Amino acid sequence: MKFWTKLRALFRKKTLEREMAEEMQAHLDDLTERNIAKGLSSTEARQAAQRTFGGVEQIKERARDERGWVWLEQLGQDVRYGLRQLRKSPGFTIVAVLTLSIGIGLATSMFSIVSNVILQPLPYPQPDRLLSVTEYSHEQNRWWWASGGVLHEWQKANSFESISAIRPFAASLTGRGAPVRLSGGQVLPGYFETYGINPFLGRDFSPPDTTSDRAREIILSHKLWASEFGGQTDIVGRQVQLDGEVHTIVGVMPGNFQNEAESPAFYLSL
Repeated sequence: MKFWTKLRALFRKKTLEREMAEEMQAHLDDLTERNIAKGLSSTEARQAAQRTFGGVEQIKERARDERGWVWLEQLGQDVRYGLRQLRKSPGFTIVAVLTLSIGIGLATSMFSIVSNVILQPLPYPQPDRLLSVTEYSHEQNRWWWASGGVLHEWQKANSFESISAIRPFAASLTGRGAPVRLSGGQVLPGYFETYGINPFLGRDFSPPDTTSDRAREIILSHKLWASEFGGQTDIVGRQVQLDGEVHTIVGVMPGNFQNEAESPAFYLSL
């Protein structure tokens, strides 16, 4: 039976049941009249017609299987039965709803983590070549971030095509009304180049061998640029204050660069 015929049957169940009953009754009446014409009594004619026609309920079940989806109808029956049981036991209903809510929430969180970490690659060129390097102390049995001296040794070892670092740095954005406390990061030269990402507005920090005051340069995250500066495309060259110190905006990072909630809102040169 065609898909649309089965689909239409789901919404015309009562009508189809009535039509099927009328059609079967018509067949039985016709067989009964034929048997009466052969000389049988009304009772004998009806019984003979029923034997010839077969089990009415069995024929109806086969017809229902042909015209619809049995599993869907059974699912609907199970759902209705479950709802009736839940209405009878309000306490159990509350526990069941809370359990389902927690379970769905945990499942959604786990899927988000798996999707972001495993299924979806990092939004950088050659993400499989990116590494996060830390130190490990066997004596204290713990990991920690590398010190400046260790990082310098790693750089001299030439074990990596590029290596850089970021240090958390918090400051208040001032001079624009009420101060806004922001979590940023101080980065070594080549930090963005290591990711293979360039600012989509402006430029990277000035090279270390120039006379530019790199300590006064700031690069905004895409989120901060959109929320605090209205996404203005002429933002490069403007000055902002962090903890009362003036910094010049030299760039804005693209939206796919470290766009997690805990990512730095701005970057300074370390």
